[in-house]
Amino acid sequence: MKVVAHERFVAWRRALEPDLRLQVDSLVAYLAKHGHAGREPVVKPIVSSRHGGMHELRDNPGPGQIGPHLRILFCFDTDDTITPPTEQGVVLLGGDKTGNWSEFYDARVAEADLLYEQFIATRAARGRGTP
Repeated sequence: MKVVAHERFVAWRRALEPDLRLQVDSLVAYLAKHGHAGREPVVKPIVSSRHGGMHELRDNPGPGQIGPHLRILFCFDTDDTITPPTEQGVVLLGGDKTGNWSEFYDARVAEADLLYEQFIATRAARGRGTP
């Protein structure tokens, strides 16, 4: 599956330590390889989103290990401005929800919804020839 990254995600990834960046890259590669076939524990739907295709990529420390609980919010999307329409995953933002279990989603899902809506609007404007 084609994966495109929102600039917000790119900036977050760039600020990570190299070892965490590798973990993030591994999650994005999983999305690219498995697409809609990706399953828990790595991929989980976000039911509180306004968009039915919103999901999260999850990276948890193994049993007995200490480390971040990385999450990447993304949306399954179809780019219908090109022929043939192309299925893609749009990675929107990421974060570490360690110690911020439910509150993480309260703010991040609303933000991801807005970022995805901006992504769609920008794509539509480009499709109409607007820069």
